[in-house]
Amino acid sequence: MRIGTRVFAGALLATAFVAAPASAQNVSYTTAGTFSGPASSFCTPGPAASCTGGGFTLAFDPAVQANQVPNVGGTVNLGNFFLTGTGPIATAAPGQLFFTLAINQSLPTAGTGST
Repeated sequence: MRIGTRVFAGALLATAFVAAPASAQNVSYTTAGTFSGPASSFCTPGPAASCTGGGFTLAFDPAVQANQVPNVGGTVNLGNFFLTGTGPIATAAPGQLFFTLAINQSLPTAGTGST
């Protein structure tokens, strides 16, 4: 009888998970990027930050009010980097230039969190 009770309880629990509908909410957000560090004197601030040097420009194009439904294994657009120009090699030594990405979520509004 004990085995029968466990099997019944397991089947009841499995049915509860199958019967519950899956759902997802739209997520609305914007992004902004900033460059910082000792080599950032060649950079312009703003949501669409960029750095220019040696004939090249590295620009960040932020995501503007993206509305996405998250899915398992899917991708999310947080913005793009573009490298343009020609000229000699433009380099920044390690630890001299940093990029910070800010994600500002507007929907859904419920809940709190921090990173």
